[in-house]
Amino acid sequence: MRFSVFVLSALALLSGLPAHATPPQKLTLAECWLPKLDSAARCGKLMVPESPGNNDKMLAIHVAVLPAAARTPKSDPLFLLAGGPGEAASNLAPVAQALAGIRKERDIVLVDQRGTGRSPTLHCEDPGAKDPLAALLGQIDAEAAIQRCLASLKGNPAAHTTLDYLRDVDAARSALGYLRINLWGGSYGSRVALEYMKRYPQQVRSVILDGVAPSSVAVPLDLVAHNEASLKAVFADCQKQTACRQAQPEGYAGLLRWLDQLDQQPLAVRFSHPATGKPLAGKIHRASVAAALQPLLYLPETTALIPRLIEQAKAGDVAPLFAMAFEAQSKIGEQIGSEMRLAVLCAEDFQQQRDHAAIRAANPVFGGMASEFASTCQRFPHGKAPPDQFRPTISSIPTLLLSGGMDPVTPPAMAEMARKTLSNSRHIVLPNYGHIVSPYRCMPKLLATFIDEAGFGKLSEDCVRDLTRAPRPPAYISTLEARP
Repeated sequence: MRFSVFVLSALALLSGLPAHATPPQKLTLAECWLPKLDSAARCGKLMVPESPGNNDKMLAIHVAVLPAAARTPKSDPLFLLAGGPGEAASNLAPVAQALAGIRKERDIVLVDQRGTGRSPTLHCEDPGAKDPLAALLGQIDAEAAIQRCLASLKGNPAAHTTLDYLRDVDAARSALGYLRINLWGGSYGSRVALEYMKRYPQQVRSVILDGVAPSSVAVPLDLVAHNEASLKAVFADCQKQTACRQAQPEGYAGLLRWLDQLDQQPLAVRFSHPATGKPLAGKIHRASVAAALQPLLYLPETTALIPRLIEQAKAGDVAPLFAMAFEAQSKIGEQIGSEMRLAVLCAEDFQQQRDHAAIRAANPVFGGMASEFASTCQRFPHGKAPPDQFRPTISSIPTLLLSGGMDPVTPPAMAEMARKTLSNSRHIVLPNYGHIVSPYRCMPKLLATFIDEAGFGKLSEDCVRDLTRAPRPPAYISTLEARP
């Protein structure tokens, strides 16, 4: 969602979901190319009912198969489930590239969730989509933007939920002729994987959850506290580093004082657009700064810049902060289907009861996200998740959970929450990494070993030690220099 600056800123006892009313279909695939993938894939369109049992309205769902290198592949592929919600699986080519060891003997399958990527089943006009800085600088009227979206909305948001995606994934599994599959779910994709384990346990051989987001956690209502804690940790770490403490002495408290000043009087700014060089003018306020900071927390490399960026902004030079925000938000905007994101969050996360005022008070930088999202969900049409979706997944399926210790949205505690009811699981924490850790260092080889065995007995403990001992990047004390 990009209608406000905050949006710029993720033993199964139940029966399976209702089957499609249409008979099982075969999926015809043809050669295709996906972004950032250096080899051809095989793609096709899977026709599914918009709603279970209703064949009057069918949707075309994009499915891509990255064929295994082996002449005789293993019969259980790996399905990659994307994050967001709103990210398309077809954008996960970099993750698929990193997991080349798994692809030696297994197909990798990417099913674009309805309303994302090459499954464009939900869409509205969004004036803030082309340039995130326009919203950050107050150049787009949020009320006019949501009105324009509602007036131009195409598709049925109530049919774009996590459970709808599960049906599509299982329909793709069946159409491709796979009996059992392995799952990799990143961020929101981990929630999808947990729900699939709950509702289709017989079809799952093993599971990797990276950046774990259980269904009981409400996005962004609960996650703003994680954002706030991560930001505090950045400044606390700066205070522990002599050079950083001397260069940026005010830290988190100084940031809050500056934000209070912006509440009283938004700051008029003028700088050159980081992509086009054209002059920009507008006003920034607390929400603008929060939206600029939030995506920078995802990677240790960008968190190391935050104290310096804030000191520059407080001194009147906001261009570096908003240039970094533009880069991060542009990448997110290219990959996220904002309408589908709203459809999922409004139908699921905002059905859970939270005290929005308390959230805002406890999280002075990011707390406004709660009320901003809630206001939009009151007007955006959406479905309603069944109560059992918020219950934990109880399973003995081999499950490997991964967490970055610096993750600002899905910290290790969330993986531990999910693990309580996963009797055959292991949790690996990488203390000095951020959100999504599968592609780093020796992790791809570790994951290939886990998938091959569907267990933990052969995992390299040397690799685990290497991952857990990786150092944290030093904070920047000047524009050109980082020093511990």
